[in-house]
Amino acid sequence: MSRRDALAIGLADAEQRIALAYTLLAHDAADLALVDWPAFRARVEALLFDLDTAMELVTAMIAVSQGPGEGAKLREQAQRLGDQRVQLHRWLKQIGSR
Repeated sequence: MSRRDALAIGLADAEQRIALAYTLLAHDAADLALVDWPAFRARVEALLFDLDTAMELVTAMIAVSQGPGEGAKLREQAQRLGDQRVQLHRWLKQIGSR
């Protein structure tokens, strides 16, 4: 297995975890009156670690990408991860004001 293949497998796994966790958090955040804030904060912080891992994997894959098309796709992926990170920080800010 090549380094690139190993990175792709790790990234696919991380993205699935992120998608599930982010969807569950967004669902919970939709009804703020019922949110258990300490538990929600812990889940947000855990997801931030997964996002950091995914960003590191994307960055490593950009370095070994094959062609400009793949590099552009990976940069878009990094942007999406960054956007999710911004939303998580908004939720943390909201939690801090409670």
